[in-house]
Amino acid sequence: MQLPLLFPFLATPGVASWWPIHQPHCVTDAFANLTFTRIRSVLALQPTDLGNSTETLTQILAEDFESTSDSYSMIAGRLGEVGVVGTINKTAEVEEVRGASRSQDGIETLALGTLGCWGMVWLWNLTKLNDEDVLYPVRGMHYLVLNEDWKITELHTEVNSLAYAADLGFGIKYPNGTVLPSKKGGS
Repeated sequence: MQLPLLFPFLATPGVASWWPIHQPHCVTDAFANLTFTRIRSVLALQPTDLGNSTETLTQILAEDFESTSDSYSMIAGRLGEVGVVGTINKTAEVEEVRGASRSQDGIETLALGTLGCWGMVWLWNLTKLNDEDVLYPVRGMHYLVLNEDWKITELHTEVNSLAYAADLGFGIKYPNGTVLPSKKGGS
């Protein structure tokens, strides 16, 4: 087969094998929607079609799962973890979710879809924590990378850290002296 001159790099051995149009088993929008529906249920501490939160995560996460979030590291005061992997494997993530006491049950999907062959992205807005309206809606994004078995190997999450921290009751004071009101009245 003669390739057009516009894409001569596809004629290089091995390159066409990773080119998305040649991947018959790429993640679909339908699978992305199902995955994020499951994640939304796990965050709301509710069961999915795969079982409870632990059972769901056990089935959708790869053994070598890693999670990063500079936003959550900053909120948690783990400044040394900014820019590094926060959760280093599937077992650690399952245990962290199992110990969650905060239900993120007011998550509204703003957009979701696939990126390339193995990536998925979910843009969302959080309006409730533990069945209570938040003071500041929190916009966030999850970017997931899957392996060939369609298991999640990487999760990258970023959120509006200031809004989320204020909703959790953190006191936030800007350099100009302005205090951002918080859900619990912190300052």
